[in-house]
Amino acid sequence: MMSLSHAHTLLYAMLCGSLCFVVAFMYQRNGAKYKLFPSVTAFCIAAIAGAEWIEVMGSIILYKQWPSISPVVTIFLSMLLILAVKERGNVARIIDRLLFVRATN
Repeated sequence: MMSLSHAHTLLYAMLCGSLCFVVAFMYQRNGAKYKLFPSVTAFCIAAIAGAEWIEVMGSIILYKQWPSISPVVTIFLSMLLILAVKERGNVARIIDRLLFVRATN
């Protein structure tokens, strides 16, 4: 029987896998200038999100243990995924967007 906590954990895993896919595979440079910081940040986001997806799904499938996930983390991850999809995986534009929001306050 699936509880609300189990559904939340599966939502979190789906968000992690989606974020990894969007950042790692959707972005196309198309001749854009290489930037070190956004590239390293994109690699870290994709690697951490992919590793988290593997950890959560592995825990569920292999050990039948459902990890407890904070709703705050899920909300933050969903906002990051929305930004990544909007910018088609371009982390440099996501960073610029976040810095613009901070600079206007």
